[in-house]
Amino acid sequence: MGAVSLQRSRTALEAAFRCTAHRMDDSIAVSATAHKLAVLVYHILRYGGDHADLGEKAFEKRIRRQRITGLSAPARSLGFRLVRQGPTAA
Repeated sequence: MGAVSLQRSRTALEAAFRCTAHRMDDSIAVSATAHKLAVLVYHILRYGGDHADLGEKAFEKRIRRQRITGLSAPARSLGFRLVRQGPTAA
């Protein structure tokens, strides 16, 4: 039930849910998010401390960096170079 309620929050867990739901079925995304939430709670209870949610913007920024890294390595191996392009005028 906690994972289902995360669908409407603006947290990093909600962004992870959306990312998973985009690739898979919603029921699988709920299960994956519930697992992520259970691991988070376990680590808080087991090792102490608190959880500081970085928010959905930080999660999306990290995912964007991972995608760029994932694209640049194969491009480099093929002899290409990725160049950041500014916003284009419509």
